[in-house]
Amino acid sequence: MMRRKFSSQGVALVMIVGILMVLATVAVMFARFAYIEQNIATSYSDRLQSRLACYAGMEMAICRLSEYLNQNSYIATHNQPWRYPYGDNVEVSLENAYKKDSASDTIAGVSYQLASAPYNPAYYPYYYPSGILGDNSSSIAHLYSLKILDMQGQINVNSHIVVPYNATHQSYSDAVLGKMVKNLAVFCGFDASVATQISTKIIQGQEYTGSGTWHSPYSTVWPSTRGDALPRRWTSKEAIQLMLINQLGLSWSDSKTVKLWNSLCVSSWIDRSTSMVKDYSSPNTLSLTHLIPQYVWELRAPININTATKEILYTILMVKAQPYYLKNSSSGKKYEGASFNNEIREDRDITSVPSRYMIALDAVNSLTGKTYAQGIADRIVSQRQNVGPFRSWGEFVSFVDTYLDNSYFPANSWASEYHPNTNPSDPPPETDLGDKIWLKACRDLVKANFSANTIDNHFNPTQHIRFRTVKSDFFDGAERTHSTEFCFSSMGSFEISSIGYGVNKVNNQQIGSVLLKSDVSLYTIVRHTTQQDFETAVQSQNPVFSYTTSYPAVVGKIIAIDADIHTGRIEPHIALNSPLGSGPLIHTFSSKFAPVRNSGTQPEILSSTSEKFLSLYGNQASNFEMKIDQIRTETNHLANDGIFSERRQYTSFDQVRYHSIGALINDDKTEGARRGMNFPTQTYKGDSSVAPRNSKSTNDRLPYYKGALEFWVKMNEPSNAQVPAGLFSSTQVNLHKGKTLGQPDPDLYPSQNDGFAWEYQISSALQEASEGIQFYIFKNTFGQLTFSRIYFASCYDTSGNLKGTHYRQDADGWDYLSGEWPVFNRWKNNVQSQGYYFPVPRRDVVVKSNLLGWDAGTWHHIFIAWDDGNASQKIFLDGVEVSNASMIAQHFEDTPDRTDPEYCILNERNPRDSMNICGFYRYQKETGDGVFKLPDQRVHIPGNATISNFRSYTLSDSSSQPLANIVRPDRRIFEASSTYTHHLHIPEGGKLGTVSWTAYPDKTIAPNLQVSVTYTDSRGVLRTASGNQGQGFSLGHGVNANTLVAYQVTFSSTERECACLEDITLTINNVKMSNFVESYYAE
Repeated sequence: MMRRKFSSQGVALVMIVGILMVLATVAVMFARFAYIEQNIATSYSDRLQSRLACYAGMEMAICRLSEYLNQNSYIATHNQPWRYPYGDNVEVSLENAYKKDSASDTIAGVSYQLASAPYNPAYYPYYYPSGILGDNSSSIAHLYSLKILDMQGQINVNSHIVVPYNATHQSYSDAVLGKMVKNLAVFCGFDASVATQISTKIIQGQEYTGSGTWHSPYSTVWPSTRGDALPRRWTSKEAIQLMLINQLGLSWSDSKTVKLWNSLCVSSWIDRSTSMVKDYSSPNTLSLTHLIPQYVWELRAPININTATKEILYTILMVKAQPYYLKNSSSGKKYEGASFNNEIREDRDITSVPSRYMIALDAVNSLTGKTYAQGIADRIVSQRQNVGPFRSWGEFVSFVDTYLDNSYFPANSWASEYHPNTNPSDPPPETDLGDKIWLKACRDLVKANFSANTIDNHFNPTQHIRFRTVKSDFFDGAERTHSTEFCFSSMGSFEISSIGYGVNKVNNQQIGSVLLKSDVSLYTIVRHTTQQDFETAVQSQNPVFSYTTSYPAVVGKIIAIDADIHTGRIEPHIALNSPLGSGPLIHTFSSKFAPVRNSGTQPEILSSTSEKFLSLYGNQASNFEMKIDQIRTETNHLANDGIFSERRQYTSFDQVRYHSIGALINDDKTEGARRGMNFPTQTYKGDSSVAPRNSKSTNDRLPYYKGALEFWVKMNEPSNAQVPAGLFSSTQVNLHKGKTLGQPDPDLYPSQNDGFAWEYQISSALQEASEGIQFYIFKNTFGQLTFSRIYFASCYDTSGNLKGTHYRQDADGWDYLSGEWPVFNRWKNNVQSQGYYFPVPRRDVVVKSNLLGWDAGTWHHIFIAWDDGNASQKIFLDGVEVSNASMIAQHFEDTPDRTDPEYCILNERNPRDSMNICGFYRYQKETGDGVFKLPDQRVHIPGNATISNFRSYTLSDSSSQPLANIVRPDRRIFEASSTYTHHLHIPEGGKLGTVSWTAYPDKTIAPNLQVSVTYTDSRGVLRTASGNQGQGFSLGHGVNANTLVAYQVTFSSTERECACLEDITLTINNVKMSNFVESYYAE
């Protein structure tokens, strides 16, 4: 049988079909891959363009913010295009705010929102762009939306850093910041226990290991100077976010968690010139550390008052302080109820002891149910919304003084202790003085905590720079109770979020998105704010002082200034008042009591014959040079504007700190001579001769029978306060007109070994031919200024025995009644021809309190001329003669008992022939009697004032009535115009922004100041600009690296008031970015 043959033609077809199928599959796959690649490319392109749009938004935000800040030294959210439109609800994320998905979506809006937004409003979603990129022909619109937050309006968790490192002080700073974070958490809605946990974790920091403190690992590498890089508790906000969620278990969907997170930052500007009061070595509130504060650097991030949320304002206003005042016991209100003239009241007790009172803004106001901090914060928010942003410190001070009345502060419990004594015959005193002082202390608490500058009352600053509460008062035992400062700008620090995205114009759908977040610093800051800044040369350029100087400074006679590194300001220095003209005044003694700047840059003490300064005759001179080891030492009490004494009284010898200049060197705290200048006073051969006793100079004594003196005084407390002020005293002994020429005068130079300063050996014929005068100028606790001149012929020795004004004769050996030496005739007019000069043994002139009414820290001029032979005085206060209606004159004459020698016997043990300026001491024989009717034998009356420009004169004898020829003295304490010039160094170059400053007061009329700036820009063009209010002015030109910008401050002063410069700040545009976070898809 035969087999059939098979054909192969079908195999080829099958193979072809298979190949075609493979090719088709490959083609499909290729087409698919090509499609995918095309989509990837398109997506990449969209994302890239979105990323570019995102960065364009970031650049636009930086550009527009820089443009604004280059023109203004302040920034606010209210009605500003950059503001994120949710006010206190900054927890709304940008991803949820840049578009509106439906009509029910109420969250929409961005920073710098375009006027045409929402984009493509025909149907949802609506987009809220800050900018649009590309041309209109494209089917895809590329947009960006911005969220801008002022980091200076947030609390910086890397703030409050002590430099150099000190574990104890850093623990105090940690506690302060921890309390702020806890209060913030509470105000964001957390309960106190959770808030405490949050605060603890924040302070422990990102690298906390569970042992020690967050800062202990840094101790070996901690910066030693304020200019070095500072340690950081946290490196990013995202790290804080992880801690809140992972360690504390907080929910990110909880609005209060996000609100808290948005209220914190890690990179805002930190002020490197802020300070914190040091450790208190003793809980005793009278300790020197309390009254003479010592400081350490605590670098803090200020809060922008114009952008901070209510929660943050509530937080940083939760502060309290303990300013001190002079507490008067009930016995301190006693006075003599009867006198020859019942209008004159004499103090029976002046006891006042320093005490502290607490002002707590974290207390709850029973009327509102809120804390006082919240009430003040609400008023600040209302002010910035209805009036506008605070532009300068001057505006904020004005706001505090104008709008924060008693209702914004807790009530006081001590005001009645501050009231002056009640004196029904004199015009009524300020019965509300204690309330006024309390309100000022409360207002000053707000100013002191939030001022960037450390103001110190220890040197009795002038009126416009004086705070009743200062930074050193913010403590409660070992706890510090401050928070941080205010500023009025972002200081260039922003958190900027930019989301870039595309939108299909056909279907309005979003195409890709990129989100970028970054912390941005727009400029660097150069400041002068401490005395060291104002005194130190910049790039070999020394400051130039023209009738100005820096404060505060305590200086010695021959030593250069020791500049303070924590406080400082520039003020006009005290003017040098030349002696008044000749006839009838003949100049005998001058002391400015303040340093001046001559050819050099350091303050110098004038020591010429006509300008005596600190010196003591004889062997004490070497001991009496004022040496200084550091500015804040309790042994130095000469400031740049004069001698000052503390505003405190003494209850024991241990509290006496010799605040009146001129103490003799002696360990015995009871020595009266320790309390004054102790210059031997003028002694005349007769009332018509001006020849003084032999001395190192012929021009350094106080006149005796008739003369005049003048000085400027600045009280530490209001004149109506129940605080005495011992301004001047002198004790003089003279031989009367019958003295034989050529006989020895009283003691040439009193020394610490003198039992009685004018004792000397003379012939027995002249042993009874001496007499004395005491002269006092003081303010009593009724607000009256008293001038007393007292004749005496005897006093007491240390043991209390009567003694005469000469060497050997005992006063109790005199026969007052027999006529052997009729003492009462010493002041009788009918025996002046025999050489006895005093018709009145004691004369008091009291200026009524209503005429005085001097505020603390204000300069006033006192001029008095006296003529004992006519029992008359002439007084000018601030150049105005005191009329008879404004004064009370009292003569103690020989009635009712002409034989009573009371006013010939001085109620004092061992008085010294000396004059005492700004404080005096008196060792009384009897308590409750004599000039000062006080319960203590040893009377210490500090000046409680600053005194400068002391001048004394004798009166020519050409007229029998020399006082009639004395006219109004024309005096001023400050020059009408004065300047200070220095330089700011620009290390990196860049475009200059603004110059701003803090001035007290900040106004356009005198007293005020004007700042002018001169610099050479990067093109070599000399530029100038000027302004006269603290918000400053714009410069706006680029400069090269290491450029010096010169600034000159011109002060315009009145006769008794001046302005001061506390700081000056220059900004330089210099952008830096940090803490980038980038996401390729909206979250």
